[in-house]
Amino acid sequence: MYVGSYDAPIQDLSSYRLRLEELALLGFRSVGLAIDWDDHPRDLPGDERRALADLVARHPLELRLHPDLGKLANQAQRHNADLMVWTRQQMEPLAEWALELGALSICCDSIRADLDQTVDVLRLCIEITRGTPLKFGVENSQRGIINSPARMNEAVDRIGDERMGLLVDVGHINTTIANGWIDCPSPAAFLAALQVPIWDTHIHNNNGRTDGHLTVRDSQGTLDMVAVVEGFRAQGYSGPLNMECARKEQGWTLGQMEGTLVADKAYLESLIGAAG
Repeated sequence: MYVGSYDAPIQDLSSYRLRLEELALLGFRSVGLAIDWDDHPRDLPGDERRALADLVARHPLELRLHPDLGKLANQAQRHNADLMVWTRQQMEPLAEWALELGALSICCDSIRADLDQTVDVLRLCIEITRGTPLKFGVENSQRGIINSPARMNEAVDRIGDERMGLLVDVGHINTTIANGWIDCPSPAAFLAALQVPIWDTHIHNNNGRTDGHLTVRDSQGTLDMVAVVEGFRAQGYSGPLNMECARKEQGWTLGQMEGTLVADKAYLESLIGAAG
């Protein structure tokens, strides 16, 4: 395992390129971008696309993308469009951009209230990218249908493709267990019950009641990061622990958040070393 970061901590930087560049300058090689369907990479000017490709190659960066299928479904409704037709229109250029940048995966938030639609959309994504190495995944939600190990396993199994797996959000695990939204004794037990591949992670802390996307060592956090790292190790997971922290709860400056990110990277690396 190794430590990376999504762009959530620096979300107020104004472009995908600026956020990636900032993460690279902070020393991260595993990086993730949350994709805004209303700021679709398809619409980037050619020189910006070339600058992004150069940035990813020059550092080099291990890139993962994270769009929200729930927001995609809402967008289709606003346009009175068929969900599968709309998905193809939006996902084909996103996958093209991902492959252009050498991205490893596109792992998605689910359509929270609808397991069947989520499976259908992800099955279409797999079909759109047939013959490529691009992986797809679904994230565990908090109160949506796909919020337990059983539902995560089911979603991946129903799609039935070797490129389909999971994004595991440990903050969501904490709130779903603490609030009794699922029947599971601990985050370690949640991780142990996963029986399908894990492609990506969101690592952040919270108070268990709500998901404030706190930094991993925040004093308000109730998630045991030692147990989290050991749980991933027990799964045989060897990919990135990608932090997904936000500044909104702390009211920090960008510099304060960046300093904490770098310190937390070293902390997580120490836990990985101790886990063996």
